Amino acid sequence: MLHSVGVKNYMLETPVKLRPGMSVFEASHLILSNKISGAVVVDETGHLLGMVSGLDCLRAMLNAVYNGDEFVEGRVEDIMTKDVETAHRTMTSSTLRRRCSTTNTADVRSSRTESWLVS
Repeated sequence: MLHSVGVKNYMLETPVKLRPGMSVFEASHLILSNKISGAVVVDETGHLLGMVSGLDCLRAMLNAVYNGDEFVEGRVEDIMTKDVETAHRTMTSSTLRRRCSTTNTADVRSSRTESWLVS
């Protein structure tokens, strides 16, 4: 029988945190320089507002170039995923997979200390 691994084995203990008013360029720089796939978006009190992936940043920048826009004012709040679910660090990976399959959740992209963020 296969042993299920705990979600905590895949979590970042010190996640990269973005602010909603941060520029998309700054967010993409933080994501790339930390070699992560995405980061959480929090308010000034640390309350979770959403998440942004490197792909979200790239998509926003490419759309601006493709449409001929000057992408100077792009903000994290404009591209973040707001509807995220969390999974506690004590959850097993098999339970998380089942939960994702029953809720049509396809991607586990980022984490924070207490929970996985699931978009």
